[in-house]
Amino acid sequence: MLGLLIEDVTLVKSERVSIHVRFQGGRTTSLEVDKPKPMALVRKTQPAVVSVIDELLETCTDQEVAMRLNELGHTNWQHQAFTTRKVALVRMTYRLPSRFERLRSRGLLTGSELAA
Repeated sequence: MLGLLIEDVTLVKSERVSIHVRFQGGRTTSLEVDKPKPMALVRKTQPAVVSVIDELLETCTDQEVAMRLNELGHTNWQHQAFTTRKVALVRMTYRLPSRFERLRSRGLLTGSELAA
């Protein structure tokens, strides 16, 4: 039905996208919109969230970080709650050391290593 109302549409790409619509009766409408961001930028975790994850990893495991992020109201790029797996993926992507690696770098050992 919309095809019967619209004569043609012109798109002009520059810094922004200009859209010009000409209707059957001769009336025209124009508007400008921002170009869509590349998917790589859309899917990127916000720097503030990465910073919070790095800070929480000083005292929390991935599971505890996920619970804390959800309590603080943070979400991923799809506006979904954080899970242990999503926190681990962000940690690996941004090369953040895990809680275990941070403790190990301070010279701490596991119980079995200490017993040996």
